[in-house]
This record gives sequence, structure tokens and C-alpha cells, in this order.
Amino acid sequence: MDLRGLTLSPYQVSQLYTKTLVLLPVEKGSPPLKYLGENGQQILILVRDPTAVFLGDKSFQFLLSVLEACKLSMASVALVNLASGDPGSPESIAAELGSRQILVFDGAAPGSPLYEIRTLGERSYLFADPLSLIGEERTLKGRLWSCLKQLFPR
Repeated sequence: MDLRGLTLSPYQVSQLYTKTLVLLPVEKGSPPLKYLGENGQQILILVRDPTAVFLGDKSFQFLLSVLEACKLSMASVALVNLASGDPGSPESIAAELGSRQILVFDGAAPGSPLYEIRTLGERSYLFADPLSLIGEERTLKGRLWSCLKQLFPR
């Protein structure tokens, strides 16, 4: 077994070294990434909600129901609000957290159609409408669920 290509997320490293604490200096101009969840399964959820620290109550409740339907929880994911501070690009955030699956609830990115899973390297991306919009429209819920079944087969 070759371990040279093994990459661990910050969460995984913290779980390996629960009794040791090392404080590394943060580079100037590079604040630590703030996310909600434990990132246990390296699933990154990106949202843009300028009215909340992470996500508004109604959208958060809808997200929890979506995660539950996929047999996931907040322990499985890292939720990052792109509207708070300057967290970086989806690619840089995914690299920092070691994410394999990235769900972007912010509308389309250039060259990435909505509700279509795109694989780039070892990562799968799904771009969708904002959660607040999906939660209100039945057809969008159906499109999202169709993609989630592909990303997270039971």
C-alpha cells in the first residue's frame, strides 16, 4: 500500500492527534476558513447568504432535510457561506478541506450548467439554485433530488 499520495483534511488530522495541540501562525491576509459542520465525509456545501453567518433559518432547515434524505448530517459536511468575508474560490476551499463532493447552492458558475454533476479530477461538483429558491419550487426539488441520488447512492 503506497501512502505517498495520501491527503488528509484538517479535520482528519485533528482526529488523529486529539491529545496534541500545535498552533500554527496564520499568514497575514489569510484568515482561517470558517465553516459549520464536522466535514467527516469531505462534502463541501457552498451557499451565498449575505443576511446570515452561515445560512438563514428556513434555508438551513431545508438543508437539514436534504441531508437527512441522503443519509447524511452536519457531521458529514462543511457548510461555507461565500458571502461572509473572503473564503476564496470553490476550488481553493475544496482543496483546503479535502472535499471530494462540492454542492454549490449559488446559481450557475461560468461553464457549469445547473443540476448537472461535473467531475474535475477527483472532485464532483453540483451547481444548483439557492436553497431558498429550491425549497419553494417543487420542480427544482425534483431536479436536485435526481442529482443527489447520483452523488450519494444508498
